[in-house]
Amino acid sequence: MNIFASLIRIKGLESSKVTYYSIVLNEITHDETRSEFYDFLNRMEQYKEHLEDLNKIILFLEQEIGNKYGAREHFFRPEQFHSDLTALPPNKGKFKALFIGTQLRLYTLRLNESVVILFNGGVKTAQTAQECTNVRDYFLQANKIAGIIDDLIIEQEEIQWNHDFTDITFLPDLKIEF
Repeated sequence: MNIFASLIRIKGLESSKVTYYSIVLNEITHDETRSEFYDFLNRMEQYKEHLEDLNKIILFLEQEIGNKYGAREHFFRPEQFHSDLTALPPNKGKFKALFIGTQLRLYTLRLNESVVILFNGGVKTAQTAQECTNVRDYFLQANKIAGIIDDLIIEQEEIQWNHDFTDITFLPDLKIEF
């Protein structure tokens, strides 16, 4: 059986500088709570020892990235395997100190300073994502989908930039097969 992902805008993270998207697996829906990002939130909320770090990541997305600075490259840690995948929290720059000791990883695709796709993630307990049973599947899946999204944007057929590169457009029934 082929697996597919559909893009969905995350309206729960409305901001002045960034538009956030996520993916929904194997269905076309307008319900953002079915997205991989919301799955990450719901799963991580169950870990009381990581709740503070989760809240820091959410506030970082909403305030610093979303409303203050935009999605600057140095706010994201490189996590690519076969794509331009990134992750939060940052591992350098002035915000690194906010996240010292956190094991949470939220995989992302930063398309530019205005558009970010939020995938899934988890508690990283090994040196690399590939070695960690908690995040490996999310890491590999996000890398694969991020690579396909990058290609679709380059082709400019199924996903296109708007006129000022502050958002993307795509058909509501777009299926990203992987």
